[in-house]
Amino acid sequence: MNDEIEADIAQYVAKKQRANELSGTTSESDERRATTGFDKVKDAIDAFLLYDFFVIVFILVWLVIGASARLSKGQGLAYDEPFLGTWLFLWPILFQPLLGVHMLATLVSPAIGWAKKKKLLSEDAWQ
Repeated sequence: MNDEIEADIAQYVAKKQRANELSGTTSESDERRATTGFDKVKDAIDAFLLYDFFVIVFILVWLVIGASARLSKGQGLAYDEPFLGTWLFLWPILFQPLLGVHMLATLVSPAIGWAKKKKLLSEDAWQ
């Protein structure tokens, strides 16, 4: 079984080398091209979106727990307790900007990919 896998790998490598020779590119230039310019920016935006998404989920869970705590006291949302009070205090100064930046990055990331696909941006635009 290992011999078959090794033979398949060798065939794959040979086909890839032949394809690179025909197209005139090498794997080194492919790697360099993949990590230059807007690709770095797009990767950074995508990483930010990933982490910011989990922060937004945390914010939502915090809101649900705080609202549930207030409603469980029998006095409705008029009851003042610090858990949701802290959330409400942080909403305009921290949570709204995080959501706004997340929405902006969600629009910019695919726009960069679309512009590169349409060749509107060069490979080394932001080096």
